[in-house]
Amino acid sequence: LGRRHSLTGKSSSADLCSCGASLAGMTEADRRFHQQSRRHITNCRALRRGRIVVAENFSEYRRSIETVVAATDRVLEVGCGRGVTTALIARRCGHVLGVDLSAKVIAMARSRFPRLDFLEADASDVSALRARGPFDKIFVDVNGSRELQMLLPLLEALDAALAPEALVVKNAPLKRLLMRASLVDALPNPSCRPRPLG
Repeated sequence: LGRRHSLTGKSSSADLCSCGASLAGMTEADRRFHQQSRRHITNCRALRRGRIVVAENFSEYRRSIETVVAATDRVLEVGCGRGVTTALIARRCGHVLGVDLSAKVIAMARSRFPRLDFLEADASDVSALRARGPFDKIFVDVNGSRELQMLLPLLEALDAALAPEALVVKNAPLKRLLMRASLVDALPNPSCRPRPLG
């Protein structure tokens, strides 16, 4: 069972399971039952998958290369455009494949970086990407302001089919949404809120 940290940063009792489920108010028998539940097993499987890094802009996206990519990694960049970020990734890893849907930008990328590997493909065609893998890390830049209803299914498909150790995504709406997120147990107790003045 995991421990959680309150909003003050101090460790509190084990009210949060290692799978992310709230254990607050559960008896010891309920906690043992939870650890055998489908919810617990499903959450634990999801947590064993690679980490996800969310960047808001090009600066953060490209800065993540330094901390995410290792020298022996095979990396896929989805939405590579003209290949600039793909070239930056190539400086740090064993192999990188840049993928974009646009034939025009793939031609520009190949012209600009002839020693790098580029593929004109639809990122949602995970079988074509899997055939070029495996990949340790995946970078995704399919327009940094893309709507989440388009982006999330793509991320889930890439993660499920390619099982990367890390998935780096450039998307401002996703980062802003996650910055507002909290686990249920990390929320302050409503009864502890100060009363309005007056």
